[in-house]
Amino acid sequence: MRLGVAILDEAATGQPVMGGHRFLRVFSIGHLTIRDVLAEMRGHLEHAVLDDNLTSRVELTLAELLTNILEHAFEGARGSKVIVDVDTSNERVKVVICDHGKPMPGGVLPAGLLPDIDVARADIPEHGFGLHIIRALTDRLDYHRMGGQNWTTVEFDIG
Repeated sequence: MRLGVAILDEAATGQPVMGGHRFLRVFSIGHLTIRDVLAEMRGHLEHAVLDDNLTSRVELTLAELLTNILEHAFEGARGSKVIVDVDTSNERVKVVICDHGKPMPGGVLPAGLLPDIDVARADIPEHGFGLHIIRALTDRLDYHRMGGQNWTTVEFDIG
């Protein structure tokens, strides 16, 4: 989709663009830049006068999504561009993430079921909890692939 390419071209400097109730950030993904974007976004949400519970839900969800993009879509390769667009209105917080990484298997979101933890402590899996957490924290979750880009949207109702 041309929108993602246009945003990447217009914001090639990687500088945050903030105005009104919108937070737009284009950055090269890595563990440290994820941390920085989360801190910037949290400040934006606090400035938009959201309550701590909702701000924390958005922050945790974004942390899970960005970490999954780094680890799975880019297989740990730092430096790939990612777009995070957070739009806050009176009714909801909408977060759209765009990346050029590998698509979701089968082109759809996995079910997000919890892995079996009714096993010996040594056999409890280390992975597989993120998507379940994301689904539990959000009111809506959507994923699609268009124009060689992954588009993930999460929404949180206010009130």
